[in-house]
Amino acid sequence: MNSTSSKGGSNIQSLISALVIPLSIVIGFVIWKFVLGDPSGFEGGDTEKNPLQGNILAMMYKGGYIVPVLIGTFITTITFSIERFISINKSKGSGSIETFIHNIRSLMAKGDIAGAKAACAKQRGSIANVVNAGLNAYSNMQNERNMDKEQKMATIQKELEEATTLELPMLLKKPGNHLYYCFYRNTPRSVRNGTRDDSRVRCSCNSGRSGCCSAFYRYL
Repeated sequence: MNSTSSKGGSNIQSLISALVIPLSIVIGFVIWKFVLGDPSGFEGGDTEKNPLQGNILAMMYKGGYIVPVLIGTFITTITFSIERFISINKSKGSGSIETFIHNIRSLMAKGDIAGAKAACAKQRGSIANVVNAGLNAYSNMQNERNMDKEQKMATIQKELEEATTLELPMLLKKPGNHLYYCFYRNTPRSVRNGTRDDSRVRCSCNSGRSGCCSAFYRYL
């Protein structure tokens, strides 16, 4: 997933989230008016009169306009809980994260960046998207001749931080910085300057054994 599609998905998700609350309140009002306020639950079929004895729904209707707000709040809570559950599970991708990371490390050990990208496309999910963004940035900087070392470092760091912000805001704290060090900080000067094709670059970042960074530990 590229940054454009990620941003598009994020904008759609934000729009849906913004609509959930007013829609929930509207649904709450409909429930209050036509379900709780069913005339058959009141004396003489008149909602202005007292509820029939033991009719809990009619008694709830008498709570007034605060009732649809409370119902809407409840619906909103349930909706966001389900959405979070789905999103978190979706972010894990289609397969085992441990297996995915092992495959990435094996592919990078062979210098097979194209294979690593294909593995990301197959895995999907937030971690795969961040790994893929790092792979793309690293590949671009290997072939870049018009930027000095500091500019390349800043570009890779920016790309990783942007991908992380879009994909993993709740799972990792600023992992873009750790990924940046894995990709670039510890690579040989000849590779950083684009004068030698060597994808088996060792990385000694301390966070290499956890999170996304483990996919590139020692090999990138």
